[in-house]
Amino acid sequence: MTGGHLGKTIFVFPPLAPSELARRWAHTSNTLRAAGAVVGDLPAPHGIVHTVQVGPADTVRATCADTRDEATYRVSVDRALQAAGPAAATVGVSSGSELSRDAIDEA
Repeated sequence: MTGGHLGKTIFVFPPLAPSELARRWAHTSNTLRAAGAVVGDLPAPHGIVHTVQVGPADTVRATCADTRDEATYRVSVDRALQAAGPAAATVGVSSGSELSRDAIDEA
């Protein structure tokens, strides 16, 4: 966790049942915390999250869409790759939205 690689990591949520995604994220976030990372809660329901990035100071940035198809995953990954840091607001994404924990907390 000290090498600075976590901020460059994109976690992709596969098209699975929301309960399975919740189980997998709980395991991943607990493992990251045990290794010393500060990982906040997801800013959206597990079932609509496509990608997650863990940023500095407990920020979690997620790309989300109601549809899980090749097009929405492509846009979600593209958005995640473009991100230089946590999003400050909700931004529209093809057939979905991009959310940050900061945007949810301000609403």
